[in-house]
Amino acid sequence: MATARTAAPSRHDRLAVAINAGRAPAGMHPSGLRAALGAWAAWCSAQGRDPDALTPEAAEEFLDHLLAVVANPRSAYAIFAAFQVAASLAWGAPAAAPLAAILRAARMTAKAAPKNRWGRAATAVASLSAPWRAPFEALHVASQTRAKGAAVVWSADRIASVARALSMYHAAGGPAFGAAPTARAFIIWAEALTASGAAPMSVAAYLQRALAGFETVLTPGVAYDGPAAVANRWAARAEREPRRRSPTARTMPASTVYDLGLAMMAEAEAAPVRRISEATLYRDGLLLALAAALPERARALSALAFDTTLYLEADGFIRFAIPAKALKRVERRKAGPGFHARLMNLRLHRALTVWRRDFRPMFDDGAWLFASRINRDHSLTEGSLGEVFRRVTLAKLGCRISVHDIRGCVATEIIETNPSTGPAQAAAVLRHRDRRVTHAFYDHAEGLVACTGWDAVLSGGASGDRPDLDLLSDT
Repeated sequence: MATARTAAPSRHDRLAVAINAGRAPAGMHPSGLRAALGAWAAWCSAQGRDPDALTPEAAEEFLDHLLAVVANPRSAYAIFAAFQVAASLAWGAPAAAPLAAILRAARMTAKAAPKNRWGRAATAVASLSAPWRAPFEALHVASQTRAKGAAVVWSADRIASVARALSMYHAAGGPAFGAAPTARAFIIWAEALTASGAAPMSVAAYLQRALAGFETVLTPGVAYDGPAAVANRWAARAEREPRRRSPTARTMPASTVYDLGLAMMAEAEAAPVRRISEATLYRDGLLLALAAALPERARALSALAFDTTLYLEADGFIRFAIPAKALKRVERRKAGPGFHARLMNLRLHRALTVWRRDFRPMFDDGAWLFASRINRDHSLTEGSLGEVFRRVTLAKLGCRISVHDIRGCVATEIIETNPSTGPAQAAAVLRHRDRRVTHAFYDHAEGLVACTGWDAVLSGGASGDRPDLDLLSDT
């Protein structure tokens, strides 16, 4: 007697099971999911296609069909977004993941490339008053081209910060301050900055930048003793007064940030639906974990790209080759050798592999490590990376930490784990030539709970679970 075969569950059955199990994302009404899946089936039937065969090519044609027959493009996109969720529940998240890239490509328009640091400096120079603009434009050209024989070469960030300070100085006093700075003008400006809410440290920085602009660029060779005395008094005051936002308040075990990043990536990977929001969650988790494992500045992290500055090697090794121009160095050293390091971390190696294979293509087909959600042609800038880092740590940890703060977190945890050898290890990990820099600006040890394996970083251990760094220094 023949045994009757049980028919495999249809896509509608799988969708119904997922909905009943509560796997549909919050805010997605079941009727909308069923309607979107029904629209797909109807279109496949009209095209002579198998509705059970979900392919990126067919999905892209389905979206084109919706845009052609639905009067409002936003409604067409909404139907396809619902279909993407329904497809994830019916076929599985990996099979439906390419739909996110299809929807994203159709909805986004081309955007101008974000300005690089020299472009931002040029914008700051352009905002200067006319008499001051030409000397700074000449400095900008000489610094960017590293002109031989140039008397002064500044970094783009230095040019921008000094130009902005001079613009603020001019806006505060205008013609009343005169062509040359005076002690009285600096006192008036400092009082105005304080009244606007600037901290003493910020006031001192603005005064010193404006003074540098006058003495080095606008009237080179002229020393302004009166304004310098005012700037020095504010610098001394800034040293005496407690910071409004203490570095200790922004410090926690680096392993806490690292573990949070891993947890965020695990959450995105386990989600029943993979949309651009899940891909963004994975990206943000990767940023946290990588910043804790490789404590570099946002500028360096923004330069990471697969097979260019980041390489996934065998046996869990990750190799970094960051060019000098992406590092914090004096301008004349940015044409020299970059930073090279190998990180042995099985978890992070797997996370990067999954990101590259499953989630990164949902943004675009680029190689930049940290893809932008709003710009398909460019990666996240260093400023955007910082914004993401601060937003996520505040939301998840209740502490607003910057990418730069994580360097202090790493140094503090290394030193607390190994009070005797920690200072030297922390200085090596942060690439400080002088340990006093590490102690003065990055060591905030005040009894934090140390729970990381950083002691293995330089001692030769390699567990594969913690950020074990094999430093090759600046060669």
